Amino acid sequence: MNMIVVNNLIIIFGLIAVGFFAGRGKILSDRASADFTSFLMKVTLPCTIFSSMIREYNSSLVRDSIIIFILGLVFFAGLNTINLKVADWLHVTKSRKNVWVVSASMCNIGFMGFPLILAIFGGEGLFNTVV
Repeated sequence: MNMIVVNNLIIIFGLIAVGFFAGRGKILSDRASADFTSFLMKVTLPCTIFSSMIREYNSSLVRDSIIIFILGLVFFAGLNTINLKVADWLHVTKSRKNVWVVSASMCNIGFMGFPLILAIFGGEGLFNTVV
């Protein structure tokens, strides 16, 4: 693994640790923590995504984006089909089945996933992830 990637991951996890201990040690109030989270999710993350999408036009980038998008649709359709079978196997009640399937199929990579992808794969990796 590239040392630049390792250094970026150490920095990210170091910042997570600082935030965790600041919250546990009551250095940050619950309100401040909520405000930081809101700022990260509503300002910083969209700006990071937007900046990764600013690229010079390249036909191969468009082609790759279309392929990634189609593969994503196929992947999620297959995953939902598998999760429907797993829900039956686990005897999930009919009233909870749809919520269970969607919850099992959709991942939340916004808060930690995007920064990790950016640190490991750079702007192009984040671009592909966003697509």
